[in-house]
Amino acid sequence: MKKEDIDRLIPEEEFQKIIHEKEFYFSKGREALQRWLDLKVSDQLKEDLIRLSGDYTQFQEIAELDPEIAKIKDLLFEIISYLDSHAKDKIKYNKYPDKRTVARASVRMGYWVDGLVKLKFKNAEITGPSIINAFYYILLPEENSPLLSESMREAVTKNLFKRPYNPKNFVLDLKEYFEKFDLKVENPENYTLLASSFLYKFYSEWGEQVIGLMASDGTGWHEEELYLESKYSGLIVWNSSKPVGGNETLNFLHKINNEGNTFPLYVSSGNLVRYKIEISDFVVNQKELELVNWDISKIKYYHNNFSEYKDSDGKKKAKIVFLAESITKLEPIPVSNFKFYKNFQKPVHHNLAPIKWIPDGEKSIELEIPNDKEKQVNSPLNQIFFGPPGTGKTYRTINEALRILGVDAQDTQREQLKEEFDKRVAAGQIVFTTFHQSMNYEEFIEGIKPNLDNGDIDEEINTEIEYVIKPGIFKRISERARNSINSQYSFDDLWNEYYNNLISKGAVEFTSVSSELKLEPSESKIERLGVRFKKSYDPDAAEGKKVFPVSKNIIKKLFDNQIDATESNARQEIRAIVGGGRATTYYAVYKSFYDFVSSKGKLNSKKQNYVLIIDEINRGNVSQIFGELITLIEKDKRLGKEEELKVTLPYSHDKFGVPDNLYIIGTMNTADRSVEALDTALRRRFSFREMPPIPELLEPTLMLQRLWLKYEDLQWDDPKWISVEKDFLELHKAKITNRKAYELLEQENDLNLLPIRFKELIQFEGINLEILLKTINRRIEKLLDRDHLIGHSYLIQAYSWAELEKSFYENIIPLLQEYFYGDYAKIGAILGEGFVRKQDDNLIEFASGFEAEIDNERVIYQIIDYREGYPGNQYKQPDMTFEKAILKLMNLPIA
Repeated sequence: MKKEDIDRLIPEEEFQKIIHEKEFYFSKGREALQRWLDLKVSDQLKEDLIRLSGDYTQFQEIAELDPEIAKIKDLLFEIISYLDSHAKDKIKYNKYPDKRTVARASVRMGYWVDGLVKLKFKNAEITGPSIINAFYYILLPEENSPLLSESMREAVTKNLFKRPYNPKNFVLDLKEYFEKFDLKVENPENYTLLASSFLYKFYSEWGEQVIGLMASDGTGWHEEELYLESKYSGLIVWNSSKPVGGNETLNFLHKINNEGNTFPLYVSSGNLVRYKIEISDFVVNQKELELVNWDISKIKYYHNNFSEYKDSDGKKKAKIVFLAESITKLEPIPVSNFKFYKNFQKPVHHNLAPIKWIPDGEKSIELEIPNDKEKQVNSPLNQIFFGPPGTGKTYRTINEALRILGVDAQDTQREQLKEEFDKRVAAGQIVFTTFHQSMNYEEFIEGIKPNLDNGDIDEEINTEIEYVIKPGIFKRISERARNSINSQYSFDDLWNEYYNNLISKGAVEFTSVSSELKLEPSESKIERLGVRFKKSYDPDAAEGKKVFPVSKNIIKKLFDNQIDATESNARQEIRAIVGGGRATTYYAVYKSFYDFVSSKGKLNSKKQNYVLIIDEINRGNVSQIFGELITLIEKDKRLGKEEELKVTLPYSHDKFGVPDNLYIIGTMNTADRSVEALDTALRRRFSFREMPPIPELLEPTLMLQRLWLKYEDLQWDDPKWISVEKDFLELHKAKITNRKAYELLEQENDLNLLPIRFKELIQFEGINLEILLKTINRRIEKLLDRDHLIGHSYLIQAYSWAELEKSFYENIIPLLQEYFYGDYAKIGAILGEGFVRKQDDNLIEFASGFEAEIDNERVIYQIIDYREGYPGNQYKQPDMTFEKAILKLMNLPIA
């Protein structure tokens, strides 16, 4: 690096901006970091943040549910957006127009979050030198450098400064080296940034190190993995060749990962780089695979056997297995723009070539994907929510089903979501069913069922029982999804056009399945059409005297159910909706309407998503219920896929396949049957999403916020609100310190701020339901297991002592009685002597002559019920109340 080279580059815009910047170049980042360090948090929130910071996935999930955590997440993400050019949602959080960042650090988001929490609370040592260097630089830029990576600092010192590397002296060495260039900046805090910017420009003089890899692969499989389902934190990628350069290359890459950073694996084809894969770790053999500390439950395509990483025919086997965080599609970059380590050649065939330099200006492609496709790739086709009772599994299926159908559930009131859900159920786009022990193949797929009508016109004619093949729940929704239709026009508009066409013609004659029909519309009867049967078993109808009414509303129902009238099974679909007695009539009219609308070009072929929700899926015999169709629900076996499969159904002999726009959501109560005990075939074909109890939702300020929302239509002086608020404050022994300021919070209308502001204005000194639930669950897990915990939903509506008492006796205690059947001593160990007492043996009189059979050591326990008039009330102590029993349960002093 020579002075004339520096002088030649200084006039360039990027250097001039740094030189003439009057503020610190990353002042917004420093201000955000200082806000975080100055933020006051409660001891409980501090404990929660420290716990959540170690699990980035859970941290994000809790942030979606807890507004207080969400606000902190936004602040942390803003800080990170100024530090790392690869930060998640940088475009959203970085407030600089040019989106400037300190470095291209490629540090994992979870490490950044963990580091920021440790920086604030000083609860542990921060992992990763790049993170530490970033914090030091943003807080004290004159004494630190924006060159964050230790390996890069070492390379600069050895190859450019020509001296041994000492981490403590790096900034001094940097300043000393650049003294000869006489660099000037308006703000001294920007000096090390200017110097480091020149280092990047002359990277070729010192950067002889591996910073990434490049593969050659034109198969295009990466397209299917551009969107990683939210339940995964990473995915497995493997290669049949180790990187060129052997152990030397691997050591460089290991050093990057060990510092908490990722390195890029670029994928090229046709001399253009088209994808980038962020690699957070890798292994090269079975022994290394067994030693890694990966959260395997959150890794897509993970196998615990290294030899299982191979292609379908077994010809190519993995020599190196990567743990990838993401795959990004890039605007094509010529391979020649990259520089390879030690002048190695670009990758050919399956080689992995080590990269020492990456060109600037890399741009990712934001794919514009239709909403239904986006939902498809972000939601597994088959998934099961599992967890203990009361964790909101069934509740969550409503949100998930609507999300799959393209409905934005965020910031939407629950009542509106339920209304939309019910509307989709009525339209047949969502089907809800529950598995039970008597559920079978015939109910779910298809079977032979008795039918009291034979499908003819008049129900009164049918006197004989016939047996027909009827589609089951799964077959009906599968056919509906496969034959789904859609129109940009409203049904009313389409019907009016159809009706006016009938009026203009006077009548329409056509042939149905078994009869010749004649539609005779009337100008005064647009809501109902008259159908005459020219041939029928009815003598009157044969003379054309009998008219059968057809309701517009029922035709609308058939249309909303998206029945394709041209499909061979349309009549069966219609029969299932309107009943057998009128199936022929409605089929004929609906087909007439459908054909008319189709002829006008007002139907399109865009497929809509459908959702089948199976509650309590583990209570049925899945192998028996699904039968041979268990294979067909796999993603690659769906209709339209390369490995598409169809089977011949045993009763109808129809060829049947499962469409790729049908999603299956199951729920599973782990207290009934653990996940490990499930049918292996089911486990292989479903993605499992655990729903554990979330005690954090019961924190008093969050409870108060939900109470506000529940009664948001009431005024402060409304007697009902006064009573509700009084009960809540009594339950939590809470005191409002500034009533006027408390009531003014309503005007701010900021749900993210409310919990924090509540803590400023309310003192909570009574029981904390969050701690109560944690206490109960810790004891259950110790005595039993985590599959039998108590869910937060049993307490989430407990806004008063009365509601808490009701939940205990109607939900929590009955669950414990079921968990510990016959062993009330364990229930006592969980709930305490305020709820369980020993029975007085002196009150028991046995028949004489059988004294030898009496076990005097056996203790009988009784549940104490504090509710008036209920069994168990007789066992309570005179000085005990439900409130005091709760305090004893939590081992708190009783006043």
